[in-house]
Amino acid sequence: MALVAENSRSTARYLLHSPYVEISARVRAGHPVDAQRANTRLAQGFRKDCPDLRHDFLLMATEAGIDIALFWNGRAKRYDVCWPNEIP
Repeated sequence: MALVAENSRSTARYLLHSPYVEISARVRAGHPVDAQRANTRLAQGFRKDCPDLRHDFLLMATEAGIDIALFWNGRAKRYDVCWPNEIP
């Protein structure tokens, strides 16, 4: 399973493929991601472990019950995944 992401500012499109997209779709009952705002408490929590998370992001689920964030890393010019430092 893959995910197409289009950056709003540059309109560049990226095809993101990972087993985590499929896992998240299975865990979340069909929709692999939820769009989240950068100015929320949830985003602040992710920034503690991933300071490069600066903008809106996509929330994904894992089988272990830990939510992960798929986000645009502006410094690296690519999409990255933020794994919070927590134990399932």
